[in-house]
Amino acid sequence: MNRREFIQRSPILAAAGAVAAQGAPVSPRAAEDAALRAGPASVPAAPLLFQNAQLHNIDHLEANPGGDGFRLNRMPREVWSKLNPMGKTRAFAAAGAELRFNLVGPEARVFLRYVENRGGKAQGWPVLAELYQGGFLMRCVAFGETWTAIAIKRPSSLAKMVEETAERGVTGFDPALVRLALPYMPETQILRIEGDIAPPRADQVPARSYLAYGSSITHGSYALRAGETYPAQVGRVLDVNVFNLGLGAAAYLEPEMAQWIAGRRDWDFATLELGVNLLRPITTEEFARRVHTFLHTIVAAHPQRPIFVIDIFTSSKELEANPKRAEFRQVVRDAVAQLKSGHVRHLDGRRLFTKTTGLCFDLLHPSSDGYNEIASRLTAAMQPALRSLFSP
Repeated sequence: MNRREFIQRSPILAAAGAVAAQGAPVSPRAAEDAALRAGPASVPAAPLLFQNAQLHNIDHLEANPGGDGFRLNRMPREVWSKLNPMGKTRAFAAAGAELRFNLVGPEARVFLRYVENRGGKAQGWPVLAELYQGGFLMRCVAFGETWTAIAIKRPSSLAKMVEETAERGVTGFDPALVRLALPYMPETQILRIEGDIAPPRADQVPARSYLAYGSSITHGSYALRAGETYPAQVGRVLDVNVFNLGLGAAAYLEPEMAQWIAGRRDWDFATLELGVNLLRPITTEEFARRVHTFLHTIVAAHPQRPIFVIDIFTSSKELEANPKRAEFRQVVRDAVAQLKSGHVRHLDGRRLFTKTTGLCFDLLHPSSDGYNEIASRLTAAMQPALRSLFSP
């Protein structure tokens, strides 16, 4: 089987992916369409399929030079080529990525491995994939630096899961849908999938989608597993798809990234976490210029979609003593105010993450408790502005 037969694009979920805000006036939607036609951003193709499994939050696969499996890239090639060096590395980390499929036969086997590229302090932490049936977590599976087969069988409790979902009126993922959530780091690679499987149907996934861009805290650094990251937790609470575009140490606000987000029609609301990765490399004046360009590019293309702009999260007293942190926070606050949009809101990162006891050992990244607090407070902050999206 050649590579073209291995990898294919499918229109199966196109209708579910390109969602529009319900009840929006015609003129703002027309404005969005015009902005998208005018901009150079790439609109995502139909969802990526690999041997009948959908690769959610993966733009494309790249064959390993030796022909031994495939790398997973979250960014289109034209965006990836313009990222900073660390961004090019982190684009291959599968934050928010999932393999989704329906079991047709009795069992499927997914062959994965990881390539260690984490920082020294994180090396040695277990690398876990999470197996879900719809929204139900089945188990976490560790895999290694050699190809590991993950066996997936139809659970004996599936009928009860379907009944539970129906009784509670849950509108998220169909329990019959297998979801293998990949680790946010290090780089995960895929070799093959064995077994009789079928791609997801449009009615098996949530109708709404959330896009999250930001630093390592959005990416998920030092979370124990992928489902612990704050975008994943928000997604579970709101029953939405999640597109995690976090880039640890690499959220540099490149114009190509903004153009790509602006060109996408598969998200309904977004969070943009801005600032912390640029404290060292650029001046406050240059940061203000980048924030202005980044926000205006996205908002011009999506003037009616809720966008929440988060400034720098809480960190240790020593790090907070850097005056640039206050300057950068003010830049973000001012940039949102200058937009004069009722659909774009500034959120203070310190109010989303309030307790330094929720920090990890580096006094910068959240621990499990920290990610839980961010997810809870962020969800509460967004919900009033999202009511129209989720109203019947």
